[in-house]
Amino acid sequence: MVLLLPGSGYYIFIETSLPRHVNDTARLISQPINKNATMCLNFWYHMYGTHIRTLNVYLKSQGSLGTPVWSRTGTRSNQWYSASVDVQGSAGYQIVFEGVRGTSYRGDIALDDITVSMGSCSGMAPPPPPPPPHSSSSS
Repeated sequence: MVLLLPGSGYYIFIETSLPRHVNDTARLISQPINKNATMCLNFWYHMYGTHIRTLNVYLKSQGSLGTPVWSRTGTRSNQWYSASVDVQGSAGYQIVFEGVRGTSYRGDIALDDITVSMGSCSGMAPPPPPPPPHSSSSS
């Protein structure tokens, strides 16, 4: 499990500005997971903007993505959302997050606080929400 102190750490996002095109993808791929047990994948995601497309999560095994084990399409409110999904694959599988660009540059997809824990997600409390990004302002 990963524990971050409030205000520490970083998030990752798919950039949708030029030179990106419709349906361009960005993938975040884990190291191989060598367990044949049920694992709980927890993460926070942010999908906001008029041109948001899709965030997919796959289990990549033997070079194939297969079908998503989790997916969301379209804009959400301008806030972070928690997601949990049970994952189990053959030894050596990888978790793949895939952001898909929409029709234009207005809207980004972000991920934060990704954790993988032993056991099923049922009965586990979600991690606390990530702190808001720091912004600089002058008085």
